[in-house]
Formats: sequence, structure tokens, C-alpha cells
Amino acid sequence: MSTKNVNVTRFELLMDAGFGAQKAGDILIKAFARTGRYVYIEPMIPAEISPPARTRPALSGVLIRVADFDLKNIGNTTNIILAQHEIVLDRRLDDEEHSDKCQVLLDMGDKANNQDSY
Repeated sequence: MSTKNVNVTRFELLMDAGFGAQKAGDILIKAFARTGRYVYIEPMIPAEISPPARTRPALSGVLIRVADFDLKNIGNTTNIILAQHEIVLDRRLDDEEHSDKCQVLLDMGDKANNQDSY
């Protein structure tokens, strides 16, 4: 019996609506494709047209799955999350689509302005 290692990662880029998450996702999938990787992308678009920033309804983002083989779907669990702030991160973690070993990168740039949130 032989075993085969496969390289597949699903990550999420989470921001407030209007901050360019979908554009960043488009740039990333083009970069991955140029390196010969297979990519699958799914945008997360808020239901409201202009939700207030730093609120749960403002969650916008993109799920990207990258692999060294042909992908048929977006997958079930996320390995890496990059979040603009803690509100969109908390909102997304509530969906429970992350793995137990998920790595979270949280932008702390707003900490000085929103001390109580961090």
C-alpha cells in the first residue's frame, strides 16, 4: 500500500465591505495560478448594500483553496484566516468552518483606536 502526500490549503481574507477583499482575492489567485497551482475561489459578499464598518453585517471577504491537484469545490475547513479586525473574525469563527489547527492572523492596526475591542 502506498501513500501520497497532497498539498492543499484553504484560507480566508476577511475585511469590512468596501475595503477590497474581493480584489485582493483576485490578485492572489492570479499569483497562485502563475506558479502552477490550482485555485478555487468563493467570495463572501455582505447582504446589506452599505453596512456600517466594524459591525458583524459588514463582513466581506474571500475563501481561497489552493492545491497541487485539480480542485472540484471550496472544501470544508479553513487552515488560515487573515482578518482586518476582531469583529469580522468573531463573525466568521461563529460559522465553525475552520479546522482545529487553523492559524489566525489578526491586523492589530486599529488597536489604538478601539482599545476595548482587543
